[in-house]
Amino acid sequence: MPGYVIHLTEAEMIRRQLEKKGLGIAKDKKWYNSFFYGALLPDASIKEYKAESHFWDKKLKDRIIMVPKLEVFQEKYENLFTDPVVGGYFAHLHLDYYFFTEYLMRMVVFLNAHGEKEEHLSQVREACIVKSGKCVSIQDFFSEKYLYGDYTKLNTYLIKAFDLNGMVDCSNVSPILVKEAQSENMQNVIDKLGKFISIGRKQQVESLNVFTIDSLIEFLEEVSREIVEMYCGIETGTFCYRGI
Repeated sequence: MPGYVIHLTEAEMIRRQLEKKGLGIAKDKKWYNSFFYGALLPDASIKEYKAESHFWDKKLKDRIIMVPKLEVFQEKYENLFTDPVVGGYFAHLHLDYYFFTEYLMRMVVFLNAHGEKEEHLSQVREACIVKSGKCVSIQDFFSEKYLYGDYTKLNTYLIKAFDLNGMVDCSNVSPILVKEAQSENMQNVIDKLGKFISIGRKQQVESLNVFTIDSLIEFLEEVSREIVEMYCGIETGTFCYRGI
């Protein structure tokens, strides 16, 4: 899953776009704090509960990548999307879905023992990184050597580029309407995010092994615009989710 800082960056992009469009909600500190809170909330769940909090299709649990079933969340909570926590929660799932089904798939190809593209976890033998053409073991790819290491390096860039400063707190947040959330663990997420931001501000940006900064920013801007479009009528009472 994309890290906390990537999700917070998208939330900040959404806030800026809403503000640019003149929507008052972006200037309402309580609203955007609740939206940012919701954008981090799915990751508050403990490992054993991730499938529920991220609305994964359990029928596909044998795949190398698990993605949210957005239509299930939409069907259950669409009439609550005006709630900023619910809207932020959906933004998180929406980002996860397109990050793994589109963006990551442009950065890496998973292969089986025959050198063929593969999506079943038990059959995948290596990951070939498009940027460098280098093929590595799955264990190395899903480690600090590659994917998770790039997340850490991206933290430094995104924190500085978007002036992220730990703008989320657990106080004065609307009641949590998403039943699959484990909000009791959110303070742990906020505390970890604060540490990432504190460390990231002091570090130098390092070169990435899997991603490129330009492609990631372009991707985040695209998915952010889709969420902003979702909010296009919120101030006029014509709010609707048009389907993404």
